[in-house]
Amino acid sequence: MNDSAHGQDGGRGPEGVPVPRMSRAAPSRATWLVACAVLALAGLLAGYFLAIGRARPSTAGPGRPETDQARHVRYWTCSMHPWVHAAEKGKCPICFMDLVPVYETPGGGQTDAPRLVLSKEARDLAEIQTSPVAYRPLSLIVRVVGKIDYDETRLSHVSAWVGGRIDKLYVDYTGFRVAPGDRLTYLYSPDLRIAQQEHLFALRRWQKASQQADAEETASAQAILDASRKKLELWGLLPQQIDKLAQEGRVDDHTTILAPTGGTVIAREAFEGKYVQAGERLFTIADLTTVWAVLDAYEMDQPWLRMGQTVMFQTDAWPGETFKGQVVFIQPTLEESTRTVKVRVAVPNAEQRLKPGMYVHAQVEAALGQAGAVREPGSPPQPVLSIPATAPLLTGTRAVVYVEVNPSLLEAEAVPDWPALIASLRLGGQPPATATQPAAAVEPAGLPVSRLLWGLFSEDLRSRLAALQPPKFGDEALRGDVLKELNAILARRDLYHWAAWKGTNLAEEAQKLLAAGVENLTDRQVIRLNRLLLEAAYPDYLAVSIDRPTYQGRQVELGPRAGDYYAVRSGLEAGEQVVTRGGFKIDAALQIQAKPSMMKPDTRPASVGHQHGGLHE
Repeated sequence: MNDSAHGQDGGRGPEGVPVPRMSRAAPSRATWLVACAVLALAGLLAGYFLAIGRARPSTAGPGRPETDQARHVRYWTCSMHPWVHAAEKGKCPICFMDLVPVYETPGGGQTDAPRLVLSKEARDLAEIQTSPVAYRPLSLIVRVVGKIDYDETRLSHVSAWVGGRIDKLYVDYTGFRVAPGDRLTYLYSPDLRIAQQEHLFALRRWQKASQQADAEETASAQAILDASRKKLELWGLLPQQIDKLAQEGRVDDHTTILAPTGGTVIAREAFEGKYVQAGERLFTIADLTTVWAVLDAYEMDQPWLRMGQTVMFQTDAWPGETFKGQVVFIQPTLEESTRTVKVRVAVPNAEQRLKPGMYVHAQVEAALGQAGAVREPGSPPQPVLSIPATAPLLTGTRAVVYVEVNPSLLEAEAVPDWPALIASLRLGGQPPATATQPAAAVEPAGLPVSRLLWGLFSEDLRSRLAALQPPKFGDEALRGDVLKELNAILARRDLYHWAAWKGTNLAEEAQKLLAAGVENLTDRQVIRLNRLLLEAAYPDYLAVSIDRPTYQGRQVELGPRAGDYYAVRSGLEAGEQVVTRGGFKIDAALQIQAKPSMMKPDTRPASVGHQHGGLHE
């Protein structure tokens, strides 16, 4: 059989066994039916959404764009490479994806600012939530571990003050609890016998000198008597023992060593028959009614620890029970091997349930003050400006939050003709043209509103506007103050006196808000109504605003994290609304639009034109 025959029917395996050739099977009838069903379903869905889009009523007001086609396209960009900018629709020169349009921001705002304007439906779909920036009492929890130890200030060492032999032990094991004055050992000492005889001799000499009324001899005997008594005291005899010796006059070559304080014997070096030297330690007694919790605080936790702070801790021996103590000492040096600092906590232990050596798990609550600094214990509470911990987007070197901006508030970009607006505002401070005719008959359009605003301006701004000369109507130094006071007026509830707006062509939205009753409006609705009124009074001076959710990125300086909140050092003010959920979605949308964002604070616009071999910036 020739090779051509094998080529038609198949080939041969490694051992010459014919292998049949696999032929491509024709699509089955079931496959065609499934494909047709999918195409039909896609067509129905497309038609459904197209019909909804055509049937949906327009919510735009007079003079407002209704669709994206009515908005001006600033440039085209790539969703994967947002620094690519093109004047026309096309392909990305890097990844060859279709370029997407970036529209002008509604309201004429600064388009390159990190600001995103959404529809209310888009906000709901993105599940964006906000929380206020507010002053809150904050406390930071420092978690440390350690163990129970003896209170060194309550340790007593009992030593042999005179050399001798231990003939009897009254405390013959460690752990024995003693009270002050309890007997510990019975010690034989020849030196102590001699010292007692010397004291008795000095006592008889003093008594004899006193009877003879010899002042000089009495003074000398008194000095010797005092010295001998002091010697006995230094050798460990208690005052009552010395008084007993003087009363009985009987010398004893044994002495009893008594416990100087109460507590538990934690060490014993005394044994019956043992000869001891003067100063040799016999017992160690610890008062366990107060113990130390010695904690190991890491190097990073040092800024939050202060003397006098309250410490709460638990032990494995008493699960579920919390003990409390107070920081009494912070070690001034660092343990290099563990990079920790020892922190001593004094803990009351009247029932002696805490045993030295027990491990503890402790929490130190550090109350925060202004700018997130630790407040000294005992100082009055200081609420701290803070935001929820879910608000900031952290990059490692920067912290970015997205603030919900009220689109009804005025910005510099919302005033296309500053000189004309300032000139109109200045008219509010001028008297009427005549005293006989009504003001509305001779005053230019918008003047009644200017008079109303003039009365709401501060005295300082009125004097500056009145002294302003026409060439300086566009002075930028004045714009910030005018905007600040206009925005403050927008938030007030005394701007919408109907007499000032009589005859003004108000938008339907403003008419509905007025009809609802000023007293029934929320603060945001009040600002919205006032903005609409100003737009109606100054249609040529103010850009039309759209009441749509607006979010602006802002870099802030944060303090420490305290539980569910971050302290804010700069960049935010109380009352502002920050995004606590959906911040990454907003940031992603800004990246697609090639605007500054968390991941790319600075954009790199690159024009896309006739390119050879790559992308030219």
